[in-house]
Amino acid sequence: MLDVYRGGRLVEHVDESNLVVVNAGVILAGLLGGSIAAPGLTQLGVGTSMIPSDYGNTTLTNPYLRPLNAADYPVLGSVRCAFELDAEEANGMSIGEFGLFSAGGLLFARKYRFFAPIPKDASTSLRGTWTIAF
Repeated sequence: MLDVYRGGRLVEHVDESNLVVVNAGVILAGLLGGSIAAPGLTQLGVGTSMIPSDYGNTTLTNPYLRPLNAADYPVLGSVRCAFELDAEEANGMSIGEFGLFSAGGLLFARKYRFFAPIPKDASTSLRGTWTIAF
């Protein structure tokens, strides 16, 4: 779920699916095996590509990464990550894609903007949650 604000007013609400990508298996195997090289999800990324998501995606185009705000577990077998992108962040970008990243920099899931990118400037902020369910 994504909310886009301009000048403090909600201008868009989006609730769409994402695609878990190839690196998700690497991250999950590391977590199950207790590897410190495979930490959990810690970062939201935004990028400029408008190309549809593909299982083989491993990065975003021109990525801007920021820490996730929090994680909770709303129902059994799911994790919900809260994020925001403040007015001061990623200005000048045309945001066409989003990603969830591990602390080790691996892309876990990706979503692209189906219609148009979000022109990010100092009047624009984003807030949302990203749920992964098993």
